[in-house]
Amino acid sequence: MRVAVVKDDGRLDLRIVDDGVGFTADRRHRQLEAGHLGLSLIHDLAREAGGDLEVRSVPDAGTTLHARLPTDEEGGPAGLEPTASHP
Repeated sequence: MRVAVVKDDGRLDLRIVDDGVGFTADRRHRQLEAGHLGLSLIHDLAREAGGDLEVRSVPDAGTTLHARLPTDEEGGPAGLEPTASHP
């Protein structure tokens, strides 16, 4: 798995590449119907923050998640509420 985060032109660009088994759109839809909400929740969170999420997957070749989020004045993701830290 590879993870890259780049801040460019007022946006935070996050890319996660996994060379695992991948999946088809039909399989993703069946997983959603079965209550597996992970990718849908990530997509909703990206949209809520003013960004977007692109998911590309090829069976037997892996999956790429690419999120693009606007940044605030301090360079962090805009539109997201800070979370409490845990000891």
